[in-house]
Amino acid sequence: MRVEAYSAYVSAVRVLNGQLWKLFDELTAPEGSPAVWKDCLFEMHQCWVGLSATASRVSMIGPTAVATEAELLHHAMREWHVLCSEWARTAIRVGCPPQEDQETRFREAADAKRIRIASFRKPLVRRYAPTPDVTNGALGATRRVLAHGHQDSRIS
Repeated sequence: MRVEAYSAYVSAVRVLNGQLWKLFDELTAPEGSPAVWKDCLFEMHQCWVGLSATASRVSMIGPTAVATEAELLHHAMREWHVLCSEWARTAIRVGCPPQEDQETRFREAADAKRIRIASFRKPLVRRYAPTPDVTNGALGATRRVLAHGHQDSRIS
């Protein structure tokens, strides 16, 4: 159950990440329009809802080290989301995106997310690191040795 929650969370982070970069591309495109920015903003908010739901699930199932890292990643994603929301709302209201330091701030927030996702994944890699599947010899087949000592024979 934990592995599925962690995977869903990482997937939701990636989906929101993609939407934030899409908004960035639209806001920095020379022929952007308020209608497109508004659509991107709506899609970004939908992705945020999915991310928040999966973050809550990870926080509830733990363990504490993973829940803490998930919360820190969620916070970094929130800061990036808020930055992009403000940038898009200003662009929609004014009719053109402000370019002062927005691109720099966007990239800094993206970098902060990268650091947090790496930190989130560290305890998972230690806990659920793949080991070679010596029973069937198939290329790419692995077993996950779970923290409680049992083996999960699902092929990853």
